[in-house]
Formats: sequence, structure tokens, C-alpha cells
Amino acid sequence: MIIDADCHLSTSRSERPHITADALVALMDRAGVDRALLWQQPQYDGETDPGNRAVHEAVLAFPDRLVGIGWVNPRLGHEQAVATIGRCFEEYGFQGIKFNGAQDRYVIDEPWVLDLVARAAEYGKPIAFHIGADAPDATHPCRLGRIAAALPETQFL
Repeated sequence: MIIDADCHLSTSRSERPHITADALVALMDRAGVDRALLWQQPQYDGETDPGNRAVHEAVLAFPDRLVGIGWVNPRLGHEQAVATIGRCFEEYGFQGIKFNGAQDRYVIDEPWVLDLVARAAEYGKPIAFHIGADAPDATHPCRLGRIAAALPETQFL
């Protein structure tokens, strides 16, 4: 089985490339990909709810092909982030949640972020992090190592 572990779903036609669930599954078929972990392509205003809802709808349309992963932006505030985590797992049934400090502009192992990661970890599902050269200070692999040490029972992607 071939699984693509980093697919994004667009919610705005102005995004390039604009990828819908139908288009993604067609691309997967051409490439011989059986399943894909799917999260949103968030808007740069930081809002995550429309994208998470779109991922949920895509998973409902293609349950045997797409695995829904939620997206939380800690910079929207603690209460909103906690509500988003709950909605992603309890309402949408997502199989994990993603934190992206590069795009949403935060350091992934700051205590206020770690508190939210710990809240998400309570659901017992994997937590994905963007780790990359586009924001090496905020998303360095050593920072994820510190998070993993603080939450040793949690699975990370």
C-alpha cells in the first residue's frame, strides 16, 4: 500500500494550486497512491475552521482514500485552539492533528504551545508537526525532540 503523508486541500479558488478532493483523488489514481493523509491548505489570515470542515467533507466523500488530519493555529488564542482540537477529534473524527509553526508563525516548543499539544495528545491520536528549512529556528527537529520528551506516550509525525 502506498500512502502519501502530506496532502493539502484548498478552500479558496485563489490558492495556487487549487486542489479539491476530486482532483486530489484523480491525482492519486494516476500516481498509484492508495491513501493520503489530508489536511487543509490554511489561509494566511490564520483561520482554520473552514479548512478543517472542508477536510471533513472530503473524508466523508472518499472514506477509503483520505485520512483526515485537523489543523490548529495556537496564535488564534488558547480558547479557540482548544475548541478547534475538540471539534477536530470529537465532531470530525480526525485521525490526528497538525501544528505548523512556520506558516502560523510560532515556536513549536514554547510552553503555551506545548500546553495545546498536550491537550491534543489526550485524544490518543498522532500529532503532526511541520519541520522545515522555511522556519528553522521555530521548527527545528530538536524542538520536536523536546516535545516528544515531554509527552513520551504520544505518537508524532
